[in-house]
Amino acid sequence: MSKSVGNVADPIQAIDEFGIDLVRFYLARVGGRFKDDVDWSHEQLDKHAREITSLLGNLLMRITAKKIQERTEGKPLTPAAEAFKHMKEDSPTFPLYQTLQGLGGKVEEKMEQLMLAEVLEEIVITLGKANQLMTNTAPWAATTDTQTVIDLYPFMPSKADMLLDALGVPAEERFIANANLGTGSVGQIQTGIRLFNLPQRQKTM
Repeated sequence: MSKSVGNVADPIQAIDEFGIDLVRFYLARVGGRFKDDVDWSHEQLDKHAREITSLLGNLLMRITAKKIQERTEGKPLTPAAEAFKHMKEDSPTFPLYQTLQGLGGKVEEKMEQLMLAEVLEEIVITLGKANQLMTNTAPWAATTDTQTVIDLYPFMPSKADMLLDALGVPAEERFIANANLGTGSVGQIQTGIRLFNLPQRQKTM
């Protein structure tokens, strides 16, 4: 890219196209190690935007699905800590439980060291595990979403608020102290929340 050639990145155009939260997520995801220079790439922005929208969007869609709501009969979902209480180590949900137990501490430690890319890597891995488990059962995965979304607050504040609103998380429980297993709560679930509107991919000839 060169100013003289006129092919520099236009951040305003990127924000208009993807939204500021996704642009912020991309910048921290690829450039948050502060060790090497990173070139701006519209293709990489698109890739990472679709990565997080798929993980968050799919999990929210599954949590708010009609079948899940029918199973819970409109009652608040059981917190993850309660659901995990009698779990055995050979349970398919145990790996996610271990991940959630350590997530808050890892995020806080890495944030203090300004290891932003590593923070997002931990969150992406956790969301991936939650999505995989939600495919099988586990409506309590809403609490997984709550923890990871609170950790995402510094990077995607407006989308985090939308998702936490959808999960019925009180405003006073949206701080880093509530991003540990068993410290937050999930309230009445709202359905029909659309978090993202990604641009359509351009067809290549």
